Amino acid sequence: MAGRSTLALSDLGEVTLLPRLLAAARARAPRVSFTVRALDVDDAEGQLRRGELDAFVATPVMTSHRTVRIPLFHERYVGMLAADHPRVHGASVTLAELAAEHHATVHGPSGHVVPRSVLAAHGPLDRVAVDATRFSMLPYLLERTDLIAIVPEFVGEVFTAPHRLRLVRLPFETERIEVALYARHEASRSPSQRRLVQFMAEVLGERVSPAQLPPTVAG
Repeated sequence: MAGRSTLALSDLGEVTLLPRLLAAARARAPRVSFTVRALDVDDAEGQLRRGELDAFVATPVMTSHRTVRIPLFHERYVGMLAADHPRVHGASVTLAELAAEHHATVHGPSGHVVPRSVLAAHGPLDRVAVDATRFSMLPYLLERTDLIAIVPEFVGEVFTAPHRLRLVRLPFETERIEVALYARHEASRSPSQRRLVQFMAEVLGERVSPAQLPPTVAG
């Protein structure tokens, strides 16, 4: 596999998936290079059809007869907060604690809407202290404040490694996220796009953490 491919990823994808993809590419296909664009879920399929993208990774389910969706893995949501949070202790947070604390949420074009929906369903939406556009700002914000954020578990594992943060179980079940690769149907892909899709599905579909559930998980 050689040449330059154009991908679209959310900021979470840039933080968690792009390093894995590039590490594998440098080891196995050093002649390949990537242009990475910010994911816009409203236009990503159109960019794919117009040839502006070779592939993109997203969590929202999109259906089109011109594109194919390849599931990679599932994640569950957890709470993320400062390691020395002054009030929330232990491995889980209660509903009362969650309702009493202030929150940081993300609202942007990458399609991660579940955290805000969860807060709206359980009451604390009016406790949102900051609503930003990128998840990647959360580690820096949370380790310096007493705010709580709801994030995908694998993403939280990546964020907590270099930051003074910890993860807590939520007091309710949330819908699992299915991270998926989108591309043109195989018959309409170029040879290089076929190799790219196979490579991305293999590398990004590999489980590297217990937080990444297999795509066939129930519920």
